[in-house]
Amino acid sequence: MSRYDKYDPMTGGFRAPLLANFGYTASLPDRKHADLGKLLAVGINTAGKVLPLAAGAAAPFAGVLILTSPMAAGDMIDVMTDGEITDLVDAEVGGASLGAGLAIYSDPALATGVPTTTFAANGFYIGRMVESTRLIVRCMMRTV
Repeated sequence: MSRYDKYDPMTGGFRAPLLANFGYTASLPDRKHADLGKLLAVGINTAGKVLPLAAGAAAPFAGVLILTSPMAAGDMIDVMTDGEITDLVDAEVGGASLGAGLAIYSDPALATGVPTTTFAANGFYIGRMVESTRLIVRCMMRTV
């Protein structure tokens, strides 16, 4: 399970409300939900709400997050744009074999919020691996 290692909430990210429930199954909090503890690339929609990037979602990339417990729609969350993440596993970046020096990108054409090691059209730079399990996050912001 990935986790934030170094993160300054004053300068390394921002807070915004969630668009929809996260970590819920059948409208109930699911503390064993498959997406909890995973690195997700997220965007901000025109209402200022955070949602995982996905095909067809009209939300430009804004940063990454790792939720460790279920959150309800409207709950405020911290989105990381600058910091470090540890305990990252291959499955969290599309199954790529992680290693030092590898660049990580967002790709809105992939499954909900899954980062990748391949730059794609409309993709954004998230950061670079320093070790096989540690990602230095330096999110690239640009207009879409």
